[in-house]
Amino acid sequence: MLWSLLTLISALTCVSAVTTVTQTPDVLTVRRGEMASMDCNLGTVDNHAASWYKQLPESSPIHVVSYGWGFSAKYGPGFSAPKFNSTHQSKSDYRLVINNVDEADSAFYHCKTWDNSTKATVVFGQGTKLIVTDILPAPVLTVFPPSHTQLQSSRASLLCVSRQRGPFAQVVWLVDGTPVNSEVWSSTAVQQPDQSFYMSSSLFINSCDWHGSKVFTCQVSVGGHSSEKQFTRVASEIPQICDVIVFGLHTSLFQHAVEPALTTALTCASAVTTVTQSPDVVTVRRGETATMNCNLGTVTDSSARWYRLIPGAAPKYVLKYHHSFSNVEYGPGFSAPKFTSTHQSQTGYRLIINIVDEADSAFYHCTTWDDSVKEHVSHTVVFGQGTKLIVTDILPAPVLTVFPPSHTQLQSSRASLLCVSRQRGPFAQVVWLVDGTPVNSEVWSSSAVQQPDQSFYMSSSLFINSCDWHGSKVFTCRVSVGGHSSEKQFTRSPCDA
Repeated sequence: MLWSLLTLISALTCVSAVTTVTQTPDVLTVRRGEMASMDCNLGTVDNHAASWYKQLPESSPIHVVSYGWGFSAKYGPGFSAPKFNSTHQSKSDYRLVINNVDEADSAFYHCKTWDNSTKATVVFGQGTKLIVTDILPAPVLTVFPPSHTQLQSSRASLLCVSRQRGPFAQVVWLVDGTPVNSEVWSSTAVQQPDQSFYMSSSLFINSCDWHGSKVFTCQVSVGGHSSEKQFTRVASEIPQICDVIVFGLHTSLFQHAVEPALTTALTCASAVTTVTQSPDVVTVRRGETATMNCNLGTVTDSSARWYRLIPGAAPKYVLKYHHSFSNVEYGPGFSAPKFTSTHQSQTGYRLIINIVDEADSAFYHCTTWDDSVKEHVSHTVVFGQGTKLIVTDILPAPVLTVFPPSHTQLQSSRASLLCVSRQRGPFAQVVWLVDGTPVNSEVWSSSAVQQPDQSFYMSSSLFINSCDWHGSKVFTCRVSVGGHSSEKQFTRSPCDA
């Protein structure tokens, strides 16, 4: 069975051993090339060896060395002197020494012994965290804003995912430059096949704070090197912002905009007319034609403009068309016959996308001007709710990484399971299952954020009672993109070691 650190520690607290194994220090930070030493006291045990185990987050503990009073050290596979050594100060006091440390030595080290007074019970110490500095590059961060569903309630979460070289990191969240400690949940790091690590941290906020002008920053430090990512969400001057949108929507003003932020902002416009779009979702196969409709309400003298929005990227102006125009007017990078527009009436318009492909998957928002509202700006921009276009049959299955609850979470009554998906398309369907049964409540999923390599990251969290994690329930995250699905499952059994 694979053990995470949390699994190991939690399981061992179930042992009612007489002796207590203690380790010092809790955290040891050394520079590359230096020597690391950590101590272990076996308590009342003086007739058994001290065995040391190395553990990376979400990996099995690996036997390093066993050493007892009166016999020579016995090493586990892959460990040997002079790199690793063990000494004793008494029959119950032992020391692990690691010489010439490097990046691969960063890990938790647990001391273990046997207690014959309780039928040969295995007893572990709490562990020493070894951090080797001066050798790790700065982590690469990806931030996920709150989803539209979250923002409809009073509470929302900001998610920060770190890709880093070492298993340990210090995460600091700042609001308007001030560190915050409450309402922060951070996961343990999970090692990837390329030997890098992923970890995540969430900041839980009041939705009204997101709708304000506060600046949120995630700062992650690994091995003495730090990275930070910042995003803002300005909503207090929406009428003025809306006036700018039509002239510069694809500029840096909305560089960090995502669909929920855009939709929420636009509902602030107090326009008389209502722009409606249909359908809400269009699913087509590669090479087919996609169509979506827009009704401008009471507006007849302004054109219908269409914008394409990929989560995590700036909105792009596609085209505009009015029933009096002889031709469609296009934004940069868009042209006929791929994109075109028609009208059914003076207020009814249609966007047509021919021979769709993967790059066309996005939200498409219809906008117009309403001259009848002049309380705040000379012209009010009114947006429709958007149509989500999903192009299928071209996307590989997503790659999932799951993060178990952190030790801090498990000390409270509530905990979260996190699932991060790396995928080719911006839209995905996420299903959480507990013991094979889908659950809908207590699930929060982010919008996808596009990466420089054109892939997307998105995350989903399942909030559970900590007692359910300590039981034997099976939790599964399943993500589907373009007709292809992946799932990851993990279980947590407390005392069956």
